[in-house]
Amino acid sequence: MSAGSSFSTALGDYDLPVEESFTAKLSPCFPFSFPSFPLASSSRESIESEESEDELVNKKPFGFMVSPNFDLGSNMSCEEEKKRLRNTEAARRCREKIKKKTKELEEDLSTYLSKNAEKNRQRIRLLSQIEEQIRMLHIVKENNPLLIESINTEAESFVRFYMKEIKRKRQTISEYYSHVASKSF
Repeated sequence: MSAGSSFSTALGDYDLPVEESFTAKLSPCFPFSFPSFPLASSSRESIESEESEDELVNKKPFGFMVSPNFDLGSNMSCEEEKKRLRNTEAARRCREKIKKKTKELEEDLSTYLSKNAEKNRQRIRLLSQIEEQIRMLHIVKENNPLLIESINTEAESFVRFYMKEIKRKRQTISEYYSHVASKSF
């Protein structure tokens, strides 16, 4: 230990000079002057050259940290982000268009199915009427053998009427399918 007072800290012992008190502020033991390091010739010339304050203000303080390539990269990423957003927006519009078209087709299909169900009920009713009339004609034939010729012509007219109905309904169905197939997204 030195001749002066000693003070112990967590970082180690500190010897106070004899003339300083325990509460005295520490002062640096070296004079305030920057050490001279060897500078590169370009740096030395730039320091020695007289630059106006405007030139110093216009210089980027950390220009060496941000390179033009970095700016280009950030611009490219910004462009890529814009492109991605445009593509996302276009995809969203496309999905909405498809949803709208799908909804329209589903509505058309439900309308068609309800019409088809009604036509099927009419068809079944017509078939049941024809079956009933044919059954009645067979009964009349059995009871009146003399009227067989007129009964056959009447039965043929029923069959022709039914065949016309079938052709008309098939035509309606094919027109609907051709109309739906002509719609595009």
